[in-house]
Formats: sequence, structure tokens, C-alpha cells
Amino acid sequence: MSARPRNAFLRSLSAEAFESIAPHLTSVEMEHGRILSEPGQRMEWVFFPETCLLSILTNAQNGDSVETTMAGSEGALGLLEACGSGRSAATTLIQVDGHASRAPSQACKSLVRSSDHFAEKAYELFELQIAESRQSGLCQALHTVQTRLARWLLESSERSAGRNPLPLTQEFLGSMLGVQRTTVTSFAVQLQKASLINYRRGSVTILDREGLEARACECREMSVEERGRLSLEPIVDAGAISPW
Repeated sequence: MSARPRNAFLRSLSAEAFESIAPHLTSVEMEHGRILSEPGQRMEWVFFPETCLLSILTNAQNGDSVETTMAGSEGALGLLEACGSGRSAATTLIQVDGHASRAPSQACKSLVRSSDHFAEKAYELFELQIAESRQSGLCQALHTVQTRLARWLLESSERSAGRNPLPLTQEFLGSMLGVQRTTVTSFAVQLQKASLINYRRGSVTILDREGLEARACECREMSVEERGRLSLEPIVDAGAISPW
């Protein structure tokens, strides 16, 4: 039996379904900042993150972009597109470097058609991603930058196998939160003064996870509950989360 990658979606598959996709899986190194797809571009691969973190960005006509969802060790990127048009509707990029497994989109599409169990698990992942995308819209409209920043840092670390510190720049944080870099700095400094994070150029270290949880918006709780309901919790390396 093939060894399963550290990805919750792949580990949720039955033995039969996993053995069907295993021959198509290859391990890849994911480099920070690399763009995986642009709007309208054909997606040749489905990625199953293990220690990396991938972002899906919605772009405005003026060039600004906002993260609408992310994919980490709980799920996959490109599986929904593989089952549909095969083309990306957004910009997808590597937010945090690390490892991932990937499989050809066509192979995944064939499995959805031939395996009821694989299809069921794929639809559960789509359910999670759609729910998180909807919650992201609410979050952008109703919640403060600081509470969104706290939630986003927790989610990013958790979904990248517990990465701490996180390699994040002001520009990147601003793009993720839909605000200017100076605004990101202001609220990050507030979290640092509260001894919740250590914020340096290009790096954020979580110092107090419980304290950051208390500052995070209600969307954090919704995300955790939804992933638990669908058995798609991120796989966290216990040795990677120090100093939590």
C-alpha cells in the first residue's frame, strides 16, 4: 500500500480511492511567491499542500487583489476547476513555501467520474471552500483589520503544518487583507505590543496563540468548526509550532 502524503484530503480517502490516485501523485517543492495560475489559464495540475500554503486572489481592474480563500494541508487547489472548465477564474500563488503533492487535472477528473467515494470527498472539499469564500466576503465587509489579521495569521500557520515564524512581507499582508501596507504595520505593531506576535520585516512569529485566538474575529471559529464537521482539519507538525 502506498504511503499517504501529509494532506487531510488525501488521508480522508478510502484505501481503494487512494490507491487509484497514488500512481498519479508526484512530490513537488513549492517556492514562495510563484504564481500557479492566472485568470483564464488552463490548470494542468491539482495540488495537495502538505507544508506549503496556497492563496486564491480575486483581482480588481486597477490591479489590486484580495485573498478570498486559501488552501493548505486540509485540502487541495485546482480540484474544482478540474471537475469543471479546467480553467482558473482567479490568480493562485504560493503564499508560504514548502512541500506538496500534485496530480494531473485529467486524472482527478476521471476519478471523480469513476469513484463515488472520491467524488463524495471532492464535493465535501468544495463545500468547505465555498463556505470559506462566502465567509471571507462577510469578513471583509464587517470585521476590523486587527481581528482579520489575527484570524489570518492563525489560519496561515495552522494550514502550513504549523509554520512559525511565517515568511510574510508588508506588501503581501496588505494584499491578503485588502488594505495598505501602512495599515498592516499599524495593526501588527499593536499585536506585537500586546506580546501576541513578533513582527519583523518579512517575518511574523506567533508568540501567544491563545491570546491571538481571543483577538480573532468570529470567522475563525466558523472555519475551525466547518473543517471539523467535514473531517478536513489541517495536519500540523507538533515540532513546528514552537513557541506556542
